[in-house]
Amino acid sequence: MKKSTIFAIVMAVTILVAVAVVYVCVINDSGPVTSVTDCQGHTYPVIKVGEQYWMAENLQCTKYDTQSERAGEILHTTDTRTSAPHYVDCRIKSNWSEETYRDAKFLSEEQIKKLGLLYNWTAAMGYESASEIENYTREYWERRQGICPNGWHIPSRADWNLLVEAIGGETEEDLIQTVPHIGAVLQSNSGWYGGGSGTDEIGFSVLPAGFAMGNTLHCVGTRSFIWSVNTYDGKYVYYKIFTCDDSDLHELFSVVNTAAISVRCVMD
Repeated sequence: MKKSTIFAIVMAVTILVAVAVVYVCVINDSGPVTSVTDCQGHTYPVIKVGEQYWMAENLQCTKYDTQSERAGEILHTTDTRTSAPHYVDCRIKSNWSEETYRDAKFLSEEQIKKLGLLYNWTAAMGYESASEIENYTREYWERRQGICPNGWHIPSRADWNLLVEAIGGETEEDLIQTVPHIGAVLQSNSGWYGGGSGTDEIGFSVLPAGFAMGNTLHCVGTRSFIWSVNTYDGKYVYYKIFTCDDSDLHELFSVVNTAAISVRCVMD
């Protein structure tokens, strides 16, 4: 057999194998991530923003997943103001303050079911006490799974900045930021007090779940507070704020205290 013929046969086989491999890869491709289920069976919609995948609802899990820092442990709720790890169910109307009843009248029953749980900082991060903040100054890009499902983590300031930049906002790594107009892009298009709803242009659907002190809820209907993993100077923690009063996305840090707020997770 001529060398040219052998070469032609080899090339033909190579092409067929390559096509077969590509075909297998395509038919085995699970496609984009559209949902995630936590270790207690709650399923959350997922959206892709830029190169990131984010939960499009607040977390409502009370058990640490098998790869978490506190794998298998169960969180508990509380009626007292404490920095010990705990959650509060912001969907239970009996826990709402008089102020909350008034402000939440724009939320539908369906939206109330999606408010999720509120976690204090130690619970969200998977720490056993607030004193652990002294040992951890989380850098800009660092990750911690905490109460998130396996393969997901509490968003860092870097994660938030990537999200903001992907939808047209401007960020700076070292600054506490208020990003104009981005809050409205991420907020749900109904349910906010006094006409303060957003446009929800990408389906991020932030609802005004408020915050809890002990087992009393405040600002449901007017504010949403969401944790970041980062800490500063061994005593401060960062979080994002959405409000019915303006369209901006705000960032603050404060001393770790007893307040419980929402958690959104981002995929590793």
